[in-house]
Amino acid sequence: MNRKEQIIQLWRCCFEDSEDFIRRFFSQVYREENALTLEHDGQIVCAMQLLPYTISYYGQAVPATYIYGVCTHPDYRRRGYMHQLLETAFVRLKEQESGLAFLIPAHDWLFDCYRKSGFTEAFGCTCRTLSLPEVPLSPVAGVEEVKENDIPACWDYLTRKWKEMPVAVLHSLPDFQFVFRDVEAGGGKSFLYRKAGKVEGVLMAVPVEEKLFLPELQADTEQVGDALITAAASAFQRKEVNCRLPGKTARYGMARVISPELLFPYWNEKQAGNSLPADTWKSWSAEEQTVRLLDGTESSGYMSLMMD
Repeated sequence: MNRKEQIIQLWRCCFEDSEDFIRRFFSQVYREENALTLEHDGQIVCAMQLLPYTISYYGQAVPATYIYGVCTHPDYRRRGYMHQLLETAFVRLKEQESGLAFLIPAHDWLFDCYRKSGFTEAFGCTCRTLSLPEVPLSPVAGVEEVKENDIPACWDYLTRKWKEMPVAVLHSLPDFQFVFRDVEAGGGKSFLYRKAGKVEGVLMAVPVEEKLFLPELQADTEQVGDALITAAASAFQRKEVNCRLPGKTARYGMARVISPELLFPYWNEKQAGNSLPADTWKSWSAEEQTVRLLDGTESSGYMSLMMD
């Protein structure tokens, strides 16, 4: 069994993903050079994927890494293998000049586990629930269901909106296409609001039991956002809608700064007359670097549409 097949086997053992998702991930996203593994007696017992991303950091594009698919075989847990593999990852990412590493803990107890490896909460969100008085009627003027040939325009629009935020995870077009199809595979749909040929809003929606979950909603105006929500609620015949929006009221992701020298100059420029000496970051701990550079009052990082 080759390395990729061993990782797939371990993935099946540790996660509850569908075979369809596993097939698509390992055929479209997986790259041998991005996989990091640890072996015991010649068998892969711990693995993770170091997926290259870009973050928009105060208007600048900075390389970053999404640590994804972290898993340890049940028979080999509580031996420190995950921590050991993360330490190896940090060395590799430093050599690759990645600005930071980020991840999304699958369970609440994992926040404390990852904190032991230097991660801290850095990407929050605000969860909002909307209760509509009745299921809206369809169609809604200006709203269209996204078709295959609309994907590049939706990606362009969302990228522009993400870049308007102080700190945000960006998606490449292939990555966005993967997520778009993953939403569809989960029974969801995507919608756009278009006026005079220009996209002014994008929404992705997935039905979850009797509710509707929106993994992404961006709109130029409140009216456009309301129109998109109305259209999605109508399409799925749902009255209760859950949204994950920018904010810091709920924890979502964690990060660890890998190369503070890449981030510090841009952060320092935003200190409104209180800039610090160029090498100040060297005196900060790994946690302090992350808290200061990513999770300040103005720069609560935003990420959405992740494969979590």
